[in-house]
Formats: sequence, C-alpha cells, structure tokens
Amino acid sequence: MYETIIIGAGLAGLSAAYHLQEYKTLILEREINPGGRVRTRKIDFHCYDVGAVLGYNHESVPHGFSPPEAFEEPGPIGLFIDGKIHFGKSVIECLSPIITPDSTEFATLLAVASGTLSPTCLPQQHRDILNAFFQVIHPGNIEEYLPAFHAHALLNYRPRHYLTGNRGLIDAYCQKTQACFEYEAKVFSIKKSGKYIGVSFKKNGIFRRALARAVIVATPAPIAASLIPDMSDLCRYFLQSLRYGRFTVVALGYDAFSCDQDFSYIVTPDLPITTIYKTTFPGSRTTIFLVYYCDDASRETWQLPENELIAQTKAYIKSVGLPINNAEFRFAEAHRWEYGGTIIAPESHKLLHIDTLNAAPGIYLAGDYLHSDFPYGMDAAVKSGMETAKHVRCFLQDTYHDRKTDHNAERLSTQQSLLIKQCFNKLMDLAQEACQRPMPMICIPPKP
Repeated sequence: MYETIIIGAGLAGLSAAYHLQEYKTLILEREINPGGRVRTRKIDFHCYDVGAVLGYNHESVPHGFSPPEAFEEPGPIGLFIDGKIHFGKSVIECLSPIITPDSTEFATLLAVASGTLSPTCLPQQHRDILNAFFQVIHPGNIEEYLPAFHAHALLNYRPRHYLTGNRGLIDAYCQKTQACFEYEAKVFSIKKSGKYIGVSFKKNGIFRRALARAVIVATPAPIAASLIPDMSDLCRYFLQSLRYGRFTVVALGYDAFSCDQDFSYIVTPDLPITTIYKTTFPGSRTTIFLVYYCDDASRETWQLPENELIAQTKAYIKSVGLPINNAEFRFAEAHRWEYGGTIIAPESHKLLHIDTLNAAPGIYLAGDYLHSDFPYGMDAAVKSGMETAKHVRCFLQDTYHDRKTDHNAERLSTQQSLLIKQCFNKLMDLAQEACQRPMPMICIPPKP
C-alpha cells in the first residue's frame, strides 16, 4: 500500500518523486534503467548521449547535487548545401553566401522566423534550410509549430556536454528520492478501487497489482491516454491533440580524426540526415559524431537493419566532406526514438490548461509536454514533475483530512454504540435483580 504510485522513471517522474519524499512512493518503469529520453552511453572513459543531447541547466538539479565539469564544443556551425559547407559563427553568417542579407528573400526569411509569415511563403530551398536549423533542437517540421517558436531556427546553439553525460542528473534524482523502484514493469491498467487506485502491471512474466491514494502518469502522452480509461474531457481532447516527432540517432566513434575546419555541428538540408554533432573530449584522441534523422527521415530508418543504417550514415558523412576514412574507427550504434519530442502545435497548445494535470480523481499527469512556457526538453520535464507534485500533495492532504474526519465520525459512532449497549446491559441487570427479590403482599382493606 502506497501513498503515491508514479508510472515512468523519466525526468518528470523522478522530479515528482523527489518533491514527494515525505510520502511512501512506488515508481514503475518499463525499461531496465531509469531516464526516459535521457540515454547516456560510455566508451572507455568517454560518455555521450543518444537521447537528450544538449546539457541540462543547473536550475534543474536536485538540492545538494553539484553537476560535474561541463565543456562546450569549440568551432563554428556549418550549413551543407549544394555540395559545399558554409561555416559561420551564427546562422545568419552561414546563410549569407546563399541568401544575400539585403535581399527581399532574406527579409522574407526573417519575417518567417519572427512568426509574421508562414514558412510556405519561402522558396523550397530556403524553407529546407530554415527547417534544418530549426531541427537542431526540434524533431518536427517548422510549419507544424507555433509561430512564436519559429525564431529558434536562427538561434546559435553552443553544444555543452558534461564529462559524465546527462545521466548524472538521472542518478542524482534517483539517489535523492526515497521511492521504491520496480524496473521492467509494464503497466497495463489503472482502476479505481474504493478509496484507492489500483495499478496492474506485469514483471518477469508475473501479473501484480499495487494500491495507492494517488497516481502520477509520467509517460509520453499517447501512453498516458491508453492507460487512463475515465479521464476528463478536457484532458482527453488535449492528449489526443498532441503529436510527437520521431528521431533516429547514429553514434560513430573515431580516434585521431582531424579536418581542415573545426566545427560544433553541421545541418544538412540536402540529405536525409538533418544534423551532425561533433563531440570531443579534453586531452583525448576520440571524436564522436552524433548523426540525427528527424521525423519523416527517421521513419525511413525504422525498417533498416542496424548495420545497414550505420553504413548508410557513414556514406552521408563522407558525402559532406568529413574525412572519416583517415581516422581509426572505434564503434557505432543506432537508437530510434518513437516519442522523440513534442511538436508544439497551435491546436494542442491552446488546449493546455492547469486542469489538464488532473486527468481523473486521484490520477495526475507529468511530462515536458505539460510545461506552458516551453513544453519540450529536460528542464520542462523537471518543472512539470515539480508542479504535479504540488497538486498531488494538496490532494493527499485533503484526502487525509477527509479520512481523519471519517475516522473520527466512525470512532464517535462506535463510542455511542458502546454507551447504548452498556446502558441496555445495566437495565437488564436491574430487571433481573428485581425479579429475584420477594414481592411484599399488598392488603387492601374492605370498604366500610
């Protein structure tokens, strides 16, 4: 019996557990490890991420945790278009050789990035270029997003990495929380059971059930929608309106890689791949490339065996002009993400409301897609877990008060019943005692 059950050990679920430490909590995770879309790999002494790749902010860490040393990837960014890489310190510099800065086409592109014009107003090549820079952090196509987010296409991101990868943040939350963990636990139903909520799951081929006063569903929206049968209409419409962009990431490791021009990342609108991140390590000969396929391009990769996908990715890197044949190949791996990230679309964003957190009585949602300011990423997931924990705490306190009131009423009723029983027993004793006493004769004198 638990106070809270949390389904999903990603950052949102772990953050919620951390902020509910005073309550007995169970976390159910279907994978073998916690982390959700944070997936850190290690080769020798080098850590790299095949999920959330950009380093987390210090505001997202639990109290008492000091993040390890972070480093930024040096070098400019690049745009590979028409068989050539254009490097620059900013997106605008990369665009300058393709679109003249004082031209009408450039003014139109800026208007699209500001959200005042639709991306469909651009020529196809310009739209592809803008979309490629947009997909450096977003998995979907730019025209699907709120116009307010189109400006992200012109931002210059400085890839920052931690020596221990983003996994360090996951480990910190796991160590700080007092919750019980059940891994490889696949939840298949959530049902109300009297005053409690029953969560049924399967682990190691055995069906099990746990009860709690409150449940937090910290999974991607489609999974949450399938687990909660009787949710509010507001919550149902919101979850059904959400769409996720897929992405596939291929990691390639090399020793002694060098090229004429250093860089931090290159976007490739002419190719099926969308972004090539370069990760180096201080004092090391190792270079790791993280090559991304976003959304539509990612779907094409799902049918490929991993060895074919890796070979294809190497060919694309060579076509960009990176001399990987001159380096010593170390390793390769691929990871496909069905729920890569929320597409922040107008139709779903307008349905986002604080009441959508409470899907049903005692059942709450948590996830980056619920953060109103920027519903995507690690920081949004942490903040969502914190916000959901506040609502759950209020619910638990209210139900505790109700239970205490019911208990007091029940105790009062019991005391009253006991008093009545005692009075009844006393009367019965008096009656029995009276029956055992001799009754005196009463003489009535005759009438005169």
